[in-house]
Amino acid sequence: MVQAVGDNTAQRPQAVLADYGYLNGAIIEQIQSQGMEAYVALSAQAFERRRYDLRDQKQRRENPRKNRAPLLVAMEQKLATAEARKRYLRRQASVEPVFGIIKRVLGFRQFSLRGLHKVILEWNLVCVAYNLKRLHKLFGHAKTKPSPPESPCPPLTLGALLLERCLAIFFRLC
Repeated sequence: MVQAVGDNTAQRPQAVLADYGYLNGAIIEQIQSQGMEAYVALSAQAFERRRYDLRDQKQRRENPRKNRAPLLVAMEQKLATAEARKRYLRRQASVEPVFGIIKRVLGFRQFSLRGLHKVILEWNLVCVAYNLKRLHKLFGHAKTKPSPPESPCPPLTLGALLLERCLAIFFRLC
C-alpha cells in the first residue's frame, strides 16, 4: 500500500499511520528500513481512555499486558511522545469518518445497481445526500430568520443551488 501511495502522489511518504489490525513486526521493519516512520497502534483502543469506568476492577484493561518484543517496546515509546500523538490523532481528520457516517447514519452498505457507470451514478447520489446533510447541519440551524424577499420571485437558497447543480451533473452522466 505504501508503494501505491508513492506511485499515486509521485512522492514517498514520510510517515505511515496504521491501526492495530496492521500490527506486524516484519512490515514495520520493512517500512522503517525504507526511511519512513511507522506509527502503529499497539491495541485496539490505543488512545482512548474512559473518563468514567463503571466496570468491575477485574474487567478493566487500564493496564494491559506489557509488550516484551523490542520492536513493540520501541513503538510504545514512540507513540508516547507528543509528536506521535499529534500525528496519530490527525487520522481523525481523515476521510474515514465520512465513510462511517455514510454507512451508519445514511444506511448505505451496498450498491443497488450493477455496472461501473451505474455504480458511479449511485455513489454520486450518496455523496450528494451526505453533502446536503452536512450543509443542513452547518447552515440549517440559523438563529435568526431571514427577512421575506421583496421581489415576487424569491432568490434561490444554497440548498436549491446545490440540488440544481447535482441534478445537472446526474443528468449529464446519464
